[in-house]
Amino acid sequence: MRDIIERKQSIPVAFPARTSDAITVPPTQNFTWRISVISGIEKPRWIIIAFQTDRTVNQEQNPAVFDHLNITNAYVTLNGEKYPLHDFVTNFARNDYSELYEKFDDFKKEYYGFNSLVGGTQVNYPAFKSLFPIIVFDVRRQSESLGFGVMDMQLKVTFALVTSR
Repeated sequence: MRDIIERKQSIPVAFPARTSDAITVPPTQNFTWRISVISGIEKPRWIIIAFQTDRTVNQEQNPAVFDHLNITNAYVTLNGEKYPLHDFVTNFARNDYSELYEKFDDFKKEYYGFNSLVGGTQVNYPAFKSLFPIIVFDVRRQSESLGFGVMDMQLKVTFALVTSR
């Protein structure tokens, strides 16, 4: 490190930007959330969604645990371009959520560089359903036509049953 400093060599340091937002989802079967994002040098690479019920105002509930709310389908559009191209079709009642789990696990490997054999989230298939049903949308392969400026982002989710959220 000392040699690098003495040679006044540049060291590239990456700092990925992160943003977080929250909204109350009304009790409905189809939910759409429009988010306007200013895209700059960095375009969104992953969009991560999770739902919770009665955890922000109730200190007896664990805020690190999420609820699947019987999601049957979910996708994101960026300036009209749909991610993923095919729908996530799930049925938590029949334990049919393998694609969501796979995307969750892929994110761990891609973003953090974890090897499945060495370590990682240690979230197994049943724990994903009951504790961490986190939906990960991989939007890294965006069209160059999305460009700079305001990006229209929409989240569309379909729930099997209308429940309070």
